[in-house]
Amino acid sequence: MTHEEAMAMLAGTYAMDKRYAKPEEVANAVLYLASEVSAHTAGMGMHVDSKVSAAS
Repeated sequence: MTHEEAMAMLAGTYAMDKRYAKPEEVANAVLYLASEVSAHTAGMGMHVDSKVSAAS
């Protein structure tokens, strides 16, 4: 399997918009967790994966 074939296969599993998260999208999740806004966020996992986790 070529790299292009593997990427096409993986992209087909993405439910939201068929792309990987951009670095700034992951950074936004990190900034949220580091901010005061998330003060009452505890005991959870945050998936930044275009809803792949929800679809499986």
